[in-house]
Amino acid sequence: MRARPLLVLFVLLLPLSLRAQNPDRVEVFGGFSYLAYYIYPAYIGPWTEIGYNGFEASAAFHLVPHLAAETDFTFQSGIQTYMGGLRVSAGLRKATLYGHVLFGGLKNKLRSGHR
Repeated sequence: MRARPLLVLFVLLLPLSLRAQNPDRVEVFGGFSYLAYYIYPAYIGPWTEIGYNGFEASAAFHLVPHLAAETDFTFQSGIQTYMGGLRVSAGLRKATLYGHVLFGGLKNKLRSGHR
């Protein structure tokens, strides 16, 4: 009768140990983003910088050891970008080099006469 609780405990803890075998299955990133550009208003003045604070979030889901599917989202004041694609990586001693190809789009909710 004592074996049943141990068996239940083993079955409950088994997924935790199996999950620990592959800790890099998903990579998540979040960070601050600043978008700035200069405009020259026609006929009225000097170059003016316009900047927007926002944030960026991305995730990479490893499909096989050196190939991952990646998504990336950026949100600024009135500007949103969304991209997705593939990432190829190669591990070195203490660093991982990668290259990615992302395709996506941009939503611009700004009016042309802002500021």
